[in-house]
Formats: sequence, C-alpha cells, structure tokens
Amino acid sequence: MSVKGKHRNLIPFRPGQSGNPTGRPRGARNKLGEEVLADLYEDFAMHGAAAIERVRQKDPATYLRVIASLVPKEVKSASDPFDGLTGEELQLLAAAARAALGRGSSAH
Repeated sequence: MSVKGKHRNLIPFRPGQSGNPTGRPRGARNKLGEEVLADLYEDFAMHGAAAIERVRQKDPATYLRVIASLVPKEVKSASDPFDGLTGEELQLLAAAARAALGRGSSAH
C-alpha cells in the first residue's frame, strides 16, 4: 500500500484547529514531578541532615563539591582565594582543616 493510500482518509486540521480541542488536563504535566519532589522533601526532612553529616565525615571532597555546585555562578570568584596567602599561612590553614575533620595536624 502506498503512503498516499494509507493516509487518503485523513483530513488535515484547519489552521487554528487542534486535534485535541480540550487540551491536556490542568496540572497533568507537572503531577509526577510534584509527587517526586514531595517524596524527596519528606525523605530529606527525615534523613537529610544525617546524610549530609555522613558525607562530610567520610568524603569531604564530595561534600565540598556539592556545596560549590550550589553556589550561584555570580558568587563564584574567578581568582584563586589562596593567592594572597604565604606558604606558612597555607600550612596553618591546611592543619586547621585537618584538625576540623578530626585527622590531627600530621603532615603528609
């Protein structure tokens, strides 16, 4: 059967006329997304703080990467925040970070 024969009984819609005149039900497109967000919100309300704490303790790099991804681009600086620090200041900062993470101040 040719393409023309297959579509011969189809009448194209007139300009401005829709194949679904009543349209989709109000809110149908967003319903699934809203339900997922509500479920995620409930889960985060119950377990979010503990999950954040675990990631901060067990994987500080991921913790910092997530925080950095949440900072708006307008706030992110193009310059290196450590540019103005001396080597001694950098060592003190690294020791303070290790101490804050509970790793002591041992050098690598």
